[in-house]
Amino acid sequence: MSAIDEAVEVLSNADSVLALTGAGISVASGLRPYRGRDGLWDSGEVDPMEVASQEALQRNPPRVKAYLESVREVARKAEPNPAHVVLARMEASYSRFAVITQNVDGLHLRAGNSRVFEIHGSLHRTRRFREYLIPDVVLFGGMLPASAMRGAESFILRARPQVALVVGTTAMFPYIQGWIHLASRNGARVLELNLEPTVLSRTVTDIFLQGRAETLLPRLWKRTGR
Repeated sequence: MSAIDEAVEVLSNADSVLALTGAGISVASGLRPYRGRDGLWDSGEVDPMEVASQEALQRNPPRVKAYLESVREVARKAEPNPAHVVLARMEASYSRFAVITQNVDGLHLRAGNSRVFEIHGSLHRTRRFREYLIPDVVLFGGMLPASAMRGAESFILRARPQVALVVGTTAMFPYIQGWIHLASRNGARVLELNLEPTVLSRTVTDIFLQGRAETLLPRLWKRTGR
């Protein structure tokens, strides 16, 4: 059985699914990733410590505010792509479904997903820092939102997903890896869709499909017939 046939089979037979997404899923919506190919941080084009860190916010809040607002404007103009649309359809099809996303662009919610744990915050909410209102995203050196973190772990433990669908993330952060390992220990098959193999590919992934999310996800979903 080919990898894509196996992926179709596990998605067809599941009734509880967890999707974990990163910046790669939004590239087709015109948003650049932070890591990997053409990544804002990895390219050196932007220094995140100067515009997206807690230290920078303490030192120069107007600069951080201006940068985050410029990113928010780009995100506002973006539209959900076919990968986002498929994840929304999945939520409607499975009895238990959730998205854990590292993205702050809000595209999962705009596509129609309702159970979304935005673990790095959202550009479309604001918080106050001194006299400044800034987009409510997690900066380098900042605290992760406790409610989203608790919700993500609770879903894994209570819903016991049969499939953990990893899409468009390098999975660099230990808590991302931890959730996927937890899902796997609780019986999930790990299905990974990425342009390149990741640390998950070498440790916990059961089925790896190489390619673009906006191409692979619709193809998989169509074949499930759900």
